[in-house]
Amino acid sequence: MAKGADIIARWGKLKAERGSFEERWDKISRLFDPTSYGSASQRGEGESITSQVYDSNGFHALDTLAKFISNEIINPAEKFLNYTPGNPQLRDVDEVKEWCEEARDRTLAIITKSNFFNEMPVGFKSLAGMGNGSVFWGQRVAGANEQPQPGFRGLRFRADKIGRFAWAANANGEVDTNFIDFQISAAAADEMFPKAPESAAFKKAIAEKHPDRKCKFIHAVYPRPKGEKGYGNKGFQWASCYVEEESKEIMDESGFRYFPFFTPRWDLVPGETYGRGAAELAYNSMATKNKAREMTFQEWALKIRRPVLAAQDSIIGVMRMKPAGVTVVNTRGQRIQDVIQPYDTGGDAQFNEIQDEKLRNEVRQMLFVDVIMQLLEQDLKDVNNATYFKKLDILFRLLGPVYGNVEHELRRLFDNLFLYLYEEGMFSSPPDILLESGGEIQIEFDNGLARASSVVEVDSINQAFADLAPWVNFEMTTKGYSEIMDGFDMGKLREHVTKVRGVPATVTRSEQEIAEIEKARAEAQQQSQQKQDMMAMAEGAGKAAPALKLLQGGAQGAAA
Repeated sequence: MAKGADIIARWGKLKAERGSFEERWDKISRLFDPTSYGSASQRGEGESITSQVYDSNGFHALDTLAKFISNEIINPAEKFLNYTPGNPQLRDVDEVKEWCEEARDRTLAIITKSNFFNEMPVGFKSLAGMGNGSVFWGQRVAGANEQPQPGFRGLRFRADKIGRFAWAANANGEVDTNFIDFQISAAAADEMFPKAPESAAFKKAIAEKHPDRKCKFIHAVYPRPKGEKGYGNKGFQWASCYVEEESKEIMDESGFRYFPFFTPRWDLVPGETYGRGAAELAYNSMATKNKAREMTFQEWALKIRRPVLAAQDSIIGVMRMKPAGVTVVNTRGQRIQDVIQPYDTGGDAQFNEIQDEKLRNEVRQMLFVDVIMQLLEQDLKDVNNATYFKKLDILFRLLGPVYGNVEHELRRLFDNLFLYLYEEGMFSSPPDILLESGGEIQIEFDNGLARASSVVEVDSINQAFADLAPWVNFEMTTKGYSEIMDGFDMGKLREHVTKVRGVPATVTRSEQEIAEIEKARAEAQQQSQQKQDMMAMAEGAGKAAPALKLLQGGAQGAAA
């Protein structure tokens, strides 16, 4: 069994390995995501999160990038997820396709009822800004005032702030260990950990009448060591331990069958566990812009309340720089403007504006805001315009391996989520033919990016048919058939287009049904051709009858 002291010791080591990133995360978050500020500095509760920040361009740029990526990948208005059988031979079996669609719809309905679409964008913002995101998922915990509900209670998701989690990766480079620290009141801890030992520090706080005292805990999720015995969910593949930092006592221990975290990384430097985000590249430009804006504000103050130059001993008393303030002066016979006058501080406002706009553009370019705004304008004009998808495809190509990392983690998340929901009995019974083949299900994404490349393909097919149309018409006119069209498999073309456009299986026919329709059509055409042949023969016989009579009459006359 796990020991609290060992978990606290490992937490310390993981924090030490993370230490070189923390100061940088604090600097980046202050200018791009102030709600995440405090990973290294441990800011106090209620402390200002925007002090020394004079320019909000970084906030807007990161927010735009994160929301756009999140919306394109997991749009709540779309069915961005598909289940397909692992056996390719079953993909055209109608009952299998319909079951996969039903399971997909049930999965989407379950996550829609949860806080999935609230927490995942927060994880994407941490990902784009600081390069790392951590979102926990599990079954919803019943509230203290809720009636006990048997069976599955729904899902819950929780995005953890940067600096609150510490990771370790396995031999494949995948995060498989996640330690998270959090603080709650002693009263909340007493409700959360009813089976905690009496030596827990939070119980001492309650006994001393300090229920609001903050207590710190570590939630450690890690692969259970081989050979470690347990019972129930304590024997599951991933251990889950809550440890109180002060007492180093285990408050609660359980486990998970599947790794319960979504842990994407933006861009990985070889040998590093944590990723680096887009905001890190834009930090220097944003920091320069913020400092320049601070200096501009100082210049404004000098312009608005310009310094005053006064001749020595010309001011009697104190100069009163306020409305109706009286200042006694001695001009010694000179003009007042020669004795007291404001000082021109100089400065070039136009130069400041040019440099500020230049830095603004640099930040927006590094966070792809300009490209995104062009896409959004195109989207407003025509959401089905292939140009939009072409530009979207180009954007994600610019992002390089980022989407690959995100998709890998999303696939890992939904693979585990599918198995979890299946074991909880949230799907109907799969078709026997699917179970007999092993029951393997694969995850496919039908989001904006996936459609971008596919729609570009369909647009290319349409353009190819448009280009070939004159030649096809020429062949049909001269030959009565088209050799060009012989090169296309219309069945495969139909399957590809309906898949790209997301046509549900419930409104399409199976291959067997299509074969029966084609057979019936061929038989109908054969019968029609036979009727036409018979009519032609009858018509030919009708025309031949007078000629036959004429010939017969001629023959009789010759015989006479």
